[in-house]
Amino acid sequence: MATIRYTHGFNLLHQLVIGWGVVLLGGFGLTGAVISVLEPIWESMASGLPSGIKTPIEWIACIAIWGGCVFLLFKAIVMPLSPLPTWLYLRLCLFVPATWQDAKETSFLFEGDGSGKWYPFTALRKVPRQFRREVLHEFAEQVQYGRYGIPRPRPQPTPQSPPPQKPAAAPATSYEDPRIANARKVLGLNSQATAEEIKKAYRQLIKKYHPDVYAKSQPELQHFAHEKAKELNEAYATLNKNKNGDAGYM
Repeated sequence: MATIRYTHGFNLLHQLVIGWGVVLLGGFGLTGAVISVLEPIWESMASGLPSGIKTPIEWIACIAIWGGCVFLLFKAIVMPLSPLPTWLYLRLCLFVPATWQDAKETSFLFEGDGSGKWYPFTALRKVPRQFRREVLHEFAEQVQYGRYGIPRPRPQPTPQSPPPQKPAAAPATSYEDPRIANARKVLGLNSQATAEEIKKAYRQLIKKYHPDVYAKSQPELQHFAHEKAKELNEAYATLNKNKNGDAGYM
């Protein structure tokens, strides 16, 4: 007996309605329509053939037509709609303002790998709504490149012609501590950020990645949040020592 593997309710409905319903039942319907068109032509061509030859040819032709119809339906309907269960799960279960492109890029998180491993990501509901898409994509990138259990090959860069040489830039007249520059990058700040802006950026970001939000999630999600929070805390501590730009923004 065939077993249907699914990860969430929308994934199951997609398989039953789109996979089995459209492909199999739709395949039979489309096959019947094609045969009804071809039957008069075949009858005129095969009128002189003995039944022992005609019948097997008809069966082989019916199977071939059915296979072709299923393939066409799969390419025309099933493949374009493959992100649909993920999009529904993100919008209706996790309340993420996800687009169709978001669903395409993150669907592997919610469809699972060969062993059935997937990421429900229910902790995302605790993250402020305006940050959910960003957190989702950041975690998807970590998983996609094999850090948390569903390895995906990193796309190879396409070879490009070297860019034209630019005139050498004038030597820098001031030195900036690379730790300060990296801390600003982590918090998304520019060199003119004030102490108040540093604090505000830190508080907004820590809401997205605080480990308490992911306390009951899968170990991979807990580790992801812990590492992000640690990075934010270190960046804030570094910039806080140089607030008002006295030491870091020379």
